[in-house]
Amino acid sequence: MNNKILQLISLLLVISFLVSCTAATPVPPTATPETPTVTPLPPTETPMPTDTPTFTPPPPTDTPTQEPTFTPTTTDTETPTLTASFTPTPQPLTYYIPLPGASNDTVNIYFVLLQAGEAECGDRIIAVGSGVEISGDIEDDVAAGLRKLFSYKEKFYGDLYNPLHSSRLRVEKVDLDKGGLIEVWLSGTYKPSGDPCDNSRVKAQIWNTIKQFRGVKKTNIFLNRIPFGDRLSNDK
Repeated sequence: MNNKILQLISLLLVISFLVSCTAATPVPPTATPETPTVTPLPPTETPMPTDTPTFTPPPPTDTPTQEPTFTPTTTDTETPTLTASFTPTPQPLTYYIPLPGASNDTVNIYFVLLQAGEAECGDRIIAVGSGVEISGDIEDDVAAGLRKLFSYKEKFYGDLYNPLHSSRLRVEKVDLDKGGLIEVWLSGTYKPSGDPCDNSRVKAQIWNTIKQFRGVKKTNIFLNRIPFGDRLSNDK
């Protein structure tokens, strides 16, 4: 029995020692995480809502609104009618500078005033100035006058008619003998218009241009070496 008491006392001593050791060793405190300090922002002013006008739709009507319809207009003809207006482009007008009047200082050339009542077909031969000054040499003056006459290519100059406008004639040579016979040699093409009076009109133009000089007594005119007067008398 004494042994049991001794064992019990020893056990108690051991337990007492263990308890004292446990009490002497402090247990480190558990680290507590720091809580961050949050500084609240000052409150901002919240704008007050403005008054928004409200729209109240009108009450629906019993008749629904229909979109307008387009009905094409048709005509009885198959050709469509153009509604757009068209303005034609104006054509330029041709203005003729009036031919100068006849002059004693210049070589005159001749045109026709139609149906004026003096020539064969009821016309009148009108002298106009050529702008070529008279030199005194009849051969040179006749050649210069004819060249000027043949240079006009319009059919009309104002009221004056030019029956030579379609022809292409050139002066090759002019010879005047002492007896007053003048020979004029022409080349090129004479184009009759089909008007039977134009042949006599052309003859009046050319012969009057040549015979305006006092030294000319008689004329012989050739076109491509053929007597031009015969052709003007025969062509219709």
